[in-house]
Amino acid sequence: MKVCFVRLPVSKSQIRAGRRYNRIWPPLSLLNCAALAREAGAQVSMVDLQVERVTDSQLQKIARTFDLIFVTTSSLDRWQCPHLDITESVLIVRKLPRDKVYIMGAHGTMHPKWILDSTMVRGVVRGEPEETVRELVTGNSRERVDGLSYQAGERLINNPNRDPIDLKSLPLPAYDLVDLRQYSYDLLGSRLALLETTRGCSFSCKFCFKMMYGKGVREKAFEQVSREIEWLVSERLARAIYFFDLEFTLVRDTALHVCDVMKGFHDRMNTTSELVVS
Repeated sequence: MKVCFVRLPVSKSQIRAGRRYNRIWPPLSLLNCAALAREAGAQVSMVDLQVERVTDSQLQKIARTFDLIFVTTSSLDRWQCPHLDITESVLIVRKLPRDKVYIMGAHGTMHPKWILDSTMVRGVVRGEPEETVRELVTGNSRERVDGLSYQAGERLINNPNRDPIDLKSLPLPAYDLVDLRQYSYDLLGSRLALLETTRGCSFSCKFCFKMMYGKGVREKAFEQVSREIEWLVSERLARAIYFFDLEFTLVRDTALHVCDVMKGFHDRMNTTSELVVS
C-alpha cells in the first residue's frame, strides 16, 4: 500500500488577509497520520503545497503512483481558525484521481455534504483524522470506519462519530517526511517543529472553534513528550519547537516537565533550540 498525504496551499485571498495569520508551520496532523500509516505497513510520502512548488500536472502525475491519497484543507495549526476561502483547494482536488482521495480537516467536519458535492472524492474524514486514516490504510471498508462520510448513490452516509484518540497511542510524528528548513516562526527563526502535549480544552469560550478536538482534555505521557523533543533536536536538527496546545499550562505537571526537559537539553548539549508555548 502506497499512501500520499497532501496539504493544500493557502489561497491568494487568505494570504492577502495577512501574513501573521498564515504562517507556514509543519502539518503535524498529517505527520501523525503518516506515522500511523507507516506502522500499519504502508509506504508513505508527503506533499506540502504550502512550501513546495508543484504544478497541477506534476501533482496529478504524483497522485497516479499512489493507492490512497489523504488531503487536508486544514492541518492541526488551522483546526481552531480554519481558512474561510478554500476555492483553490477544491479546484486542485478535482484534478486528482477522486476514487483514491479522502479529505480531512475542519471544512469537511462541519460540512461533509458540501465538500463531497464540490469534489466528488471517495470520502470525508470528520474530526480527528489519525485513527480513521489508520483504519482506511489497513483496508477497512468505508461502511465500517467511524468518523467517515461518503456518498452512496444519491445518499449521504455519515458513519458514527469517532471517539477521541488516546494521545499516548501516537508514535513519533513522521518528521522525516519534511524538511524543517522550510518552516519558520518570525519570533524564533527557521527549522521549526510543531508538537503537542495535550489536545482539547476544558473551557467553553463562545469565540473558540473546537469541533475538531472533541470533548475534554487528553494528555501525552511525560516520557513520550521527552522522546519527541530529543528526537527532533538530535535527529531532525530542530532549532525551535512550538507546542501547539490550546492551553499549554492547563496541565501544570506536564508544562513543568516540558520546561525541565528543554532546560536539561540546553545544559547538556549547549543547543540554541527554543520553546514557545500556546
